[in-house]
Amino acid sequence: MRWLVKLVGAVALVAASPVFADSWIPATRTSYLSPDKATRLTVVPRDIETPLAYFTDKVDGKEPAGQRRGGEPRALGILERRSGQTWTKVWEMPLVNEVAPVHALVANGGGNIVTFDNWHSVGFGDNVVVIYRSDGSLVRSMKLADILPDDYVRALPTSVSSM
Repeated sequence: MRWLVKLVGAVALVAASPVFADSWIPATRTSYLSPDKATRLTVVPRDIETPLAYFTDKVDGKEPAGQRRGGEPRALGILERRSGQTWTKVWEMPLVNEVAPVHALVANGGGNIVTFDNWHSVGFGDNVVVIYRSDGSLVRSMKLADILPDDYVRALPTSVSSM
């Protein structure tokens, strides 16, 4: 009987330990406004069948992972400026993100646009911080190790897919 109490106690301790799992909703079309609300970047994610199809293809090494047949093959950015009550498109360009950035910042007037991370891989990859010019051209794409010391990056908590 004592061993059963010890076993139940050990199981309870293991079950109560923190678990670093992720939960990702599908990437959706999202707009980011400049501070003055006169410029916006709309991000259209790459069209994947489902998150499960994406993850399965990733495990199997199939690229582009989870791609929906006939769907948008790249994440797109659409920069627009407010002109009275309407929005005027400045540019529409593919983004470097595999599916979609997790967040973006837009400077007033759209002088610079910065996107952060990739859907389902925060902190990993070559596109943790990406800077675009006002015409949509790429200034620089950076890994986390490009902006933080290696010791700091190694010390960051990680989950199944993110840092």
